[in-house]
Amino acid sequence: MLPYVQRLYRFLVLRLGDERDARDALQETLLAAWQGLPRLREKDSPWSWLAGIAAHKASDSARRRFRSVPLSSVEESYEDDNSAELLGALERLPSAAREVLLLRYLLRLSEAEVAEVLGVRVGTVKSRAARARRRLLEELR
Repeated sequence: MLPYVQRLYRFLVLRLGDERDARDALQETLLAAWQGLPRLREKDSPWSWLAGIAAHKASDSARRRFRSVPLSSVEESYEDDNSAELLGALERLPSAAREVLLLRYLLRLSEAEVAEVLGVRVGTVKSRAARARRRLLEELR
């Protein structure tokens, strides 16, 4: 599980836009994963299972949050102009579009895994991702 922690943290920071909230969500994710480990089926991919828990915890955290922190305030190693521009464009996307892009491209989940995480069909993931990519390109122009 440890190799996944850094990638999950990056996903949560980008999804929530706040490092403190991301740390809290990561802690909740790892606790839920530990508690749910006995229910993990052999056929399940542990990575998509863990990413699904993280996505749900991020959604829970976002619902609980009363303030909105811009992604551009995240201070990791996003100092070059292209990264800042991309973060700003991601920030302007609706959360559902941002989430599908982060799951698909940051966490590198397959379309089937993203569908499982979000509880939708693969075709829905494909159409959401296509719309999100188009919207992201529009934001970057």
